[in-house]
Amino acid sequence: MSKGIFQKIQDFDANFLRVTGFEQLVIFFRDNKALLIFLSIIAVIAYGGDVFNFSLNIDSENHAFDYGAKGGWVSQGRWGMYFLNSMLLPDAIMPVIPMLIAIVGSVIGALFFVQTLSPIRGIADYLAAPIAIACPVIYFAFYFTTLGYGVGIAFAVTGYGMYMLTRWKWSGAIIAAFCFCFGMGIYQAVLPLIAVIFCLYLVASVIEEDHLTAPVFIKRNIIFVLVMGLAYALYEAIKYISLRYMEIAFDSGYMSGFVSYKPTWEYFSATLEKTFPIAVNYYTGGKSYYLYDLVVLKILFPLTFCASIVAIVRSNNSWLVRVLAVLALLFAIAAPMLMHILNSGYMPPRTVFGVPQVLAGMVYFTMLNRSKMLQSITAILAIACIYKFCVINNRYAFSNAMVWQADRDLSLQLQQKIADVLPKIAPSKDHHAGYPIELVGWVEYAETPIFVQREVIGASFYKWAAGDVERVERLFRTMAVTNYRAATQAERLSVVEKAKLMPDWPYEGSVDVINGVIVIKFREYNPNQFLSMCRPPMDTDPVCLANSPAN
Repeated sequence: MSKGIFQKIQDFDANFLRVTGFEQLVIFFRDNKALLIFLSIIAVIAYGGDVFNFSLNIDSENHAFDYGAKGGWVSQGRWGMYFLNSMLLPDAIMPVIPMLIAIVGSVIGALFFVQTLSPIRGIADYLAAPIAIACPVIYFAFYFTTLGYGVGIAFAVTGYGMYMLTRWKWSGAIIAAFCFCFGMGIYQAVLPLIAVIFCLYLVASVIEEDHLTAPVFIKRNIIFVLVMGLAYALYEAIKYISLRYMEIAFDSGYMSGFVSYKPTWEYFSATLEKTFPIAVNYYTGGKSYYLYDLVVLKILFPLTFCASIVAIVRSNNSWLVRVLAVLALLFAIAAPMLMHILNSGYMPPRTVFGVPQVLAGMVYFTMLNRSKMLQSITAILAIACIYKFCVINNRYAFSNAMVWQADRDLSLQLQQKIADVLPKIAPSKDHHAGYPIELVGWVEYAETPIFVQREVIGASFYKWAAGDVERVERLFRTMAVTNYRAATQAERLSVVEKAKLMPDWPYEGSVDVINGVIVIKFREYNPNQFLSMCRPPMDTDPVCLANSPAN
């Protein structure tokens, strides 16, 4: 009896790698080691500025003083980030590791992406996959130290999930549902990314498979919809359980800030009118997202789009299947922009990381063309594009570091000015209470090759959120200056009229004490500052009635 049990244990141990799937995983990475090494090198070059350096970025100050996993992730529906906080990085405000995890995840995701498009490896992989990794659109998500590493992991799990789904086995479909569920639990913007990758897979299958029938094409779509339905149901279930476990409420206010959809034709037409030029900028290298006006991308996108359409048309399939493939390609291009439709034509760039996948996919399809001339032109443009992407990402990293340094220097100057006016405030008996401070206006550094700003990238703490005094107070705390607090709504309103008469920074009197509040004036009040201080119940205050843009 004991001999039989011992033999079973030995048999299980001998087959452990095969039974658990590790054997297949090892074989997979061994067979793709050359591509994996190449993509890793590209990733390190593209994000080396952040891997080997550190700068405190926007939102980091909100996480810098509470140890451990943050319940705020769960309240936003990002229970996957809470799990990663608990298991990997309870405190992600650090150099090297967060960005390293992010780029490793993006490399694995890109590897599974090209594996999903085709089981055959070739030069197309070495041109397409780096675009999916290095595109600066992804940098807008990687910028956030606390979120970026999770986004990298989301790339990996969703890429693996799509690879398993497209094996078209029930076991693979179930694994895919769990992977997609976890990806959405990390960041909800993963949902359009999944749709993009699947649509690109459909296009690849039409180009590469002969005599693909319409019923099979439609069946695959139905299976995908069912898997996504299961994944979303799991996501909602885990979100509900997480909220109950943490005993916190869902932050509907945060999510509603990104949803303003109205089921009217006027809203839809106006939103499309705003979204279309934004999409053009994303796909053709507009400087709003790519720092420079990328001429190379303006050529690469239409060239690869036309070549992809030609590849579909020339495929050995029925006209119906080819029409469906063209529609799938168009939907893949539109999918990253769908979230814009929900919010009056605007969403942060960090939500559209399906764009790099579209660009990579079309480069991949173009490289399948038999024309050596077209392949050569595409290869040159893709290499140039990847190089530009690497340059842009490192310029962004440099700007982040320099702006943080400038903010720290400015903070030291402000401390000196505050010290001069502090005697005007009676010393507090409570040493932990802190002196109230108020910020009027914001600081805007002139754009130079050193100081560049694109949305959050290169943003000053003194400008972000339209001059948010709470962020400034938290910035002070990261410098070990803890004897201040953000003024309350009532305190802020009490200084408005006198603050308007103060000179702007750096002139004498731009830092002063009014009604017991330390006031720092950079420029005139902006409308957002009045909106923040005139929230209920202070919205009926005479100062608000006279100044708030909502009145």
